[in-house]
This record gives sequence, C-alpha cells and structure tokens, in this order.
Amino acid sequence: VDLDNAIKATHRVLSLKNVFKIQEIRIKKLSISFSQNQNVHFLNSSNYNKTLSQLELNNFLSFSILNQSKNQWEFGFKHITQSHNVSAPLPFLKYNYLLSKNIRFETQASINQRMPSLNELFWNPGGNLSLQPETNYNFNQKIQYQNSRITADVSLFYNHIQDGIRWLPSTNANIWSPQNIN
Repeated sequence: VDLDNAIKATHRVLSLKNVFKIQEIRIKKLSISFSQNQNVHFLNSSNYNKTLSQLELNNFLSFSILNQSKNQWEFGFKHITQSHNVSAPLPFLKYNYLLSKNIRFETQASINQRMPSLNELFWNPGGNLSLQPETNYNFNQKIQYQNSRITADVSLFYNHIQDGIRWLPSTNANIWSPQNIN
C-alpha cells in the first residue's frame, strides 16, 4: 500500500428534497400532469478542500388520453436542470392494453439522463469537470396477470447507454478518474 497516495477523507452530506405536484388537470379526453422534484446537496469534504453545493430540478410533464375502454396512451417529457448541466427535453411514450379482465400488456420507450455527481466532477485527485451527462435509451415490455390475491408479471428490457460515466485508472495507476465511455 502506497501511504503517500492513500486517500484520506471525511465527508458531511446534507440533502434536501421537495416534491411539487399538480396531480391532474382534465380537459375533455386528455389528462395533464406536472411535477417537479427539487434536490439540494451540500457536501463538505477534505477531498474537495471546500464546501460544494448542487441544485437539481427534475420537471415532468405527461399527457394521458382518457375514456378508452381497453387501451391507454401516455406520453410526455422530463427536463433536468443541475448546477452544472441542463438536459434537452427527454421524451417518453407508454402504451397499456387490457387483453382480458386480469391480463394487461404494457410497452414503454424513453430517453433518460444521469448528470455527473459532485464526486465525479470535483473529487481530488481525479475529478473530471469535462464530463458529459450519461444518456440512456430504454425500451421495455411487460405482460401482467392480476387478480384479488396475486399479481405476477414478466418484463423484457433493452437499454443502450451513451457517454456512460465510469471510473477508470489514469496514467498514474494509483489515481482513478471518471470518464465518458460508449
């Protein structure tokens, strides 16, 4: 063990979270829902040599088509604002179909992002201020059986990650740094 390069750190983290939600507004055959998650993180670490804070807002806007007997469509957007990054609107589409009284089929497609964390940006040594958000393209299908006593489902998922954030060794093998990889 190389004690000269050993990481010695103490951390204190305070996270505050607030959720604001308008449950539903109905206009004829359309339901509109908006919510916002507000997260504030304060981190005091000997590895940063300072106190850092990060504000993150997650906005969700969704539309559902109502009054359909066997199927339901839902579509919308998610938008992420973080102290260091802002996402483009991230779309999702969801479809439910009631095959019978107890069997439901669901398919969903979405694009999601994960913003770099405070550690990934500012860790000393090794933080990387040039990190891009990690983008995830998702597709899943589910069939579900439900009655008054049991719920069972089978799901299939496909995920493609672009600009994934991974900690990799640098040229100095004792120091790891987060990098975007495909």
